Formats: sequence, C-alpha cells, structure tokens
Amino acid sequence: MLEAKKTPFQRSHSWWAKIAYGAGDLKLVNQCLKTLGCVKDKRKQYDHNLISGMARGDALLRGALLMPMPKIKGGKKNAAYFRALQWRLVACYGGFEILIKSLRGKISENELRGEDFLSVINACGFKKESSFAEPSNPKGVEKWVSTLQSKDSNIEDFLLLNKYDFEVLSGWLTGNQLSSRKDACLLAKAIRNATAHGFLSPSKTKELGMEQILQDLPKAFREIHEALINKLYSNYNRQRK
Repeated sequence: MLEAKKTPFQRSHSWWAKIAYGAGDLKLVNQCLKTLGCVKDKRKQYDHNLISGMARGDALLRGALLMPMPKIKGGKKNAAYFRALQWRLVACYGGFEILIKSLRGKISENELRGEDFLSVINACGFKKESSFAEPSNPKGVEKWVSTLQSKDSNIEDFLLLNKYDFEVLSGWLTGNQLSSRKDACLLAKAIRNATAHGFLSPSKTKELGMEQILQDLPKAFREIHEALINKLYSNYNRQRK
C-alpha cells in the first residue's frame, strides 16, 4: 500500500513493526516504550523476550479481530453464531493479555489485574470514555445468578471463575453498566475465563442477552491497541524535534 493511502494507525504500525518486531534498534524501542510509562518496575529494560511477547500479542489480537462471523440464515442467530462471538472474544483477549503483560514487563505472571489495564489505558491519552452495551437483564437472570451464589452451588466447578471475576460478570448481567474501559477489560476477562475454562455455553449467552457486549468488547481492545501504537509513534516523532 502506498504511504499516502495508509491510515495513521497503518503508518504507526508499519514503523513499530520495523523497529521492534523486525529485531531493530532495541535502545530506540526502549526509549519509545518508556515514554508510555506502562512498565511496572521503572528500572526494567524491555528485552527481546518482552518485545517478542508484544509481537505475538499484537498478531493474535489483529488476527482475532478479522475472524469472520457465520452467516445468519433466515434471520435466526443460532448456537454457531454465538459460539463464534464467544471464541472471537477469547482469541482477542488472549492477544490483548500477552500484549499488556509484555508492556507491563510481567509476561510470566498468571492474570492481569485492574491496575494493569488502567496503566495501559492511561498511557493512550483518551479524551473520553467509550460507550458499551447496556446490560439486557433478561427475565430469570437474577434467579440464575442467585442460584450460582447459593451455598449449594460451586461456582468454580461450573464457570471456573474466582470470586472477583464472578462478581464482575454477575454484576453486569444484573444491571451494572460499564462506565470505563477498565471495567470493559475486567468483564472481558471474566467472560473469557467462563467460556474457555468454564461452562458458559452459546445457548446461555443468547439467553442472557450477551450478543451486543460480545460485539463491543473486541472493539474496545482494537481501540486501545491502535491508540497505544499511535501514541508510540507520536512520542517518537516528538522526541526527534
């Protein structure tokens, strides 16, 4: 593609892929990354392992965002459609998680926390929050959540969620509106875990009215990813002046 026809993100990404993923100038890469202020330990240097992690997360996330959805026959959104939505989110979150862990310099740690998401989101310099689908709060959802919360229920055996992830997911299902990108990332993590490790089935996501949020969350990852790469490029150009 001609340079003049590229979008700002395409130009930024081409530059970043060349200097970082192409085994380019590690010193320059560190200078650019440290302008973001995302790394947990400020003394830490970004080595080839962390840069490789960024490259893998970047590629997985961009590939997942391009996943095609099954065609809907006769206007009926069946299990295959909802399964595709769920697993696109799982793949998007997988790439996003690797990318964020690499930026934070903690690629070997198990799970991301709210502070990890917030550190990266703050580095993007967003002027305003995104809007997300409101909880549909369908009939019967509160009873379903209450059943899972009962003493006789073992949430870990069913959804394989820890207490905090379950609170995030059940809170949204019963009416808690997402108010920030950080909240969206935490909800995506909970849905990802319940899908990949637990028993959140396509039929249940349909029943719980999760279609729109499954569409919105990958868009939030794209927004953060593009803002990060654009920020790296703009910081680099500012330092050159």
